Amino acid sequence: MTFGGMTGDGQSPYPNPSTNSNYTCPQGYTRYIVYGTPNIDYSLFYCGIATNASTTKAGDGSLGIGEPFVSNTIVNNWNLDDQIDGILSLHPRVVRMWMLNFQEFSGISSGGVQPASANLALYQHAVDRLVQSGVTLVGMDNSFPAWMTGSNDPSGSGIPCPATGSPYATFLLSWQATWKAQANTFPAITYWEIGNELNGLDVLKPIQSGAGSCGKSHFSYNDRIKISLDLMYWGYRGVKAGNPSATVFMPAAAPVTADDNATNDPSLRGIAKYISDLYQAIALNTSLSTNKRDYFDGANWHPYIGQDATMSTWVATNEAVHDSLTNYGDENIPVLLSEDGYTTPNAPASQQAMLHTINLTQTNLPWVKYLIWFRAFANTPDPDYAILLGYPFQQTLSSQLFCQFTGCNNLPYR
Repeated sequence: MTFGGMTGDGQSPYPNPSTNSNYTCPQGYTRYIVYGTPNIDYSLFYCGIATNASTTKAGDGSLGIGEPFVSNTIVNNWNLDDQIDGILSLHPRVVRMWMLNFQEFSGISSGGVQPASANLALYQHAVDRLVQSGVTLVGMDNSFPAWMTGSNDPSGSGIPCPATGSPYATFLLSWQATWKAQANTFPAITYWEIGNELNGLDVLKPIQSGAGSCGKSHFSYNDRIKISLDLMYWGYRGVKAGNPSATVFMPAAAPVTADDNATNDPSLRGIAKYISDLYQAIALNTSLSTNKRDYFDGANWHPYIGQDATMSTWVATNEAVHDSLTNYGDENIPVLLSEDGYTTPNAPASQQAMLHTINLTQTNLPWVKYLIWFRAFANTPDPDYAILLGYPFQQTLSSQLFCQFTGCNNLPYR
């Protein structure tokens, strides 16, 4: 609904500020009555133009939900449309989708990235349904399959070490080609996260054997900074080649310390330092580019604080991270808080923390593009973070609160 002012009765008629007259609407707007009790309540009207949600992107500050629901279907055999119905029942304006390349694609060659047709059809069906329902999508992937890394490592994970030269360079070109394929295959997704929690200790792992190995069991913090920049630079180029109009967000930073240990840090100081270190590394990166817009269009982090949200625990900590952007002239770029949540969603304390988090974000953090909750539901018996429980899905205290902000009973959702 495009809003065009309000008008109605009171001690005297109240004019619509948009028209400066009583009971009128601007040209092209329709007058709608706000229902009350006839002959008791004053008559109150608002003016609006009803819009098709599927043609309107989510506005700044919109509330969203994140879930790897297509993977739930492929791995756990959960019905895909049932999951989409569950997500839509929450009436989110934004959905963060795990767009997992190792499920969508089967390999890469000189001819390009090869589709895994059956799985790709599931992802396309999910994207189509959500977009047709008026949902804005944010696509995220952080997968390094063997066909991308060139690894025969029996652990099935890891990337080539930068020091290995050619294996690492080949991996980066494959990473770029895969992002081009993602953005080109799904043009309806115009927001992409090129990686996830790369500052974590175990997300980026060195290959342990073969041509890409270097004898390391873990990458150091400085290693992770370098690799993060390489993945952002080549991933950005891939997304823009596949969809030049897409917005690319930096990989979401995890709430961990900025050091070789990367332990939990609810103060978010580790995120602030990690982002500052990325900017500094870009400024010195003459081998790729010193232009930050060659790496990302928007910032992104995961502000899990594990406690009630207050001015000190939530607003001040996130503002300190945003100061890292301001210090490098990026105070106006879009920001995703692409994961936040609480581990006991059916507990009053988690419901209260969610209420305070959303209210404080909307009133004190105007630079937030989207606040995205993790997660919609659990794909295991463990209910941690899931705001819908069971199968078929049942509401929790947290989902009921979520619905207070999104209007779960409003059309077009059921």
